[in-house]
Parts: sequence; structure tokens; C-alpha cells
Amino acid sequence: MSSFNEINEILKGWNPIGVSGSDLELEYVRYIDEIIECIKDKEDLFSLLNDIEGNRIGSFYTSEEVRRDVAKKILGLYEM
Repeated sequence: MSSFNEINEILKGWNPIGVSGSDLELEYVRYIDEIIECIKDKEDLFSLLNDIEGNRIGSFYTSEEVRRDVAKKILGLYEM
């Protein structure tokens, strides 16, 4: 499984706006390339997730703790 697909699985698990059914598969794909670039550039992934949920999606639906956990899971894909 590629990191793109693994990140999508994590984002689907996060699912801050509660998308269901077949729409969930593609709902958060638009953010994956930016997430990968953020990691490659060693930028703050937690801040990016805050921006995605709070500004782009439009409101915070999950707690800070949940967003930190999502960031850790994604970063864990890149640890060796």
C-alpha cells in the first residue's frame, strides 16, 4: 500500500465531518499531496490539520487531541 493510500485510510478514520458511504473514499483525498509535502518539508503537520479542519472545512468538529493523534499516525508512516 502506498503512503497516499495509507494516509487516505487515516483521514477516513478521522472523518471530522462524518461523511458516510462511498463518498468517504474520496472526501479527504484533496489534502493528501499537501500532507505529504508538509512532511517532506518538515513543516508542522498538526498545524496543517488544524488549518484543514478549522479553516477549509470550516469548523472544528474534533478535539485537539484527536487531531494530534491523526498527525502522529500519519507521521508514523514515515518513521523507520
